[in-house]
Amino acid sequence: MRDFSVIVVLFLLVVSASANDGAFYANGATLIPMQNTSIRMAREDLQLKRKGKMCLVTVQYVFINEGADTTIDVGFVSSLPEGDVNPKYTKRFPIRNFNIVFNNKRLSGKWKRVSSEDTDSVQLDSALQRFDGSNVFLFKAHFPSGVSIVRHTYDYVIGELVYTIGTVDYTLTSGTLWKGGQIDTFRLTIDMGDSLIVNIPQDFGPSETDLQWKHKGGVVSFDTVKWTRSLVFYNGQILAIDNGALTLFRTNFKPTKDLSIALFDGSWVLQLVDIEGEKIVPTLSTLERALARRYLKETLPLVDNPEEKREIRQELAKFK
Repeated sequence: MRDFSVIVVLFLLVVSASANDGAFYANGATLIPMQNTSIRMAREDLQLKRKGKMCLVTVQYVFINEGADTTIDVGFVSSLPEGDVNPKYTKRFPIRNFNIVFNNKRLSGKWKRVSSEDTDSVQLDSALQRFDGSNVFLFKAHFPSGVSIVRHTYDYVIGELVYTIGTVDYTLTSGTLWKGGQIDTFRLTIDMGDSLIVNIPQDFGPSETDLQWKHKGGVVSFDTVKWTRSLVFYNGQILAIDNGALTLFRTNFKPTKDLSIALFDGSWVLQLVDIEGEKIVPTLSTLERALARRYLKETLPLVDNPEEKREIRQELAKFK
């Protein structure tokens, strides 16, 4: 039997010769109050869409101020880039097209570095100390008594991790810093692109288990990939997706874990077969076979050795 991992490595060596363990550029995040407040987050509708190396974020919040009219500082927090970062993506700030519209009025603010070692940094109360060493966008928001609607849009550079085609991170736990310690109603839509294998969370903490992920449009294989533990980067659920989006709906949402998504291509189907043996090929779904074929077809023109080309064509035939 041909060692599938050799084919996988051939492709990785060609396209990722300079890659290291990975790189983190930025994350999305739920807005946070910079001081104690009587304002509750009644709803967060979050949409994440991948476009190449960027994650496009669109989020709408509904806040309810249960007290008198008030003006408070609100923050958006993103960790600093780290790892084997590509200068191509750090020449500009990794978060772009940043816009906040508060009750139909566009707000301005400024970025600051949050650091306990910097006397000019933002002074944080005890609930926010975990954001030390991050970039924070600060703005003042006037909350009238009752309902306020906030629309927030921005793009950020997605992360890199060895053997993945990208990682997407979003801080959800900051939403628990509003009054009541929860997001009353939370709706998430994830569209990472076509023909992918996606690792999504199995839970968001002890009180947020039994996540009911749903698929909207396109084709998805739920729980059909026979993944081994060694191939899972996160403690999550593996889905093969042809196209369409994943959705999640929660009420009284109290996450103690943040959102991390890892994206893979068909090479991971080949890795699976290499570990489990060719006996599992007949059990693969039509979509998983298609992902493997697509990966092998993309690998073929990158290989010069005639013998290796012949072996790749033989493997292609196995996934018909």
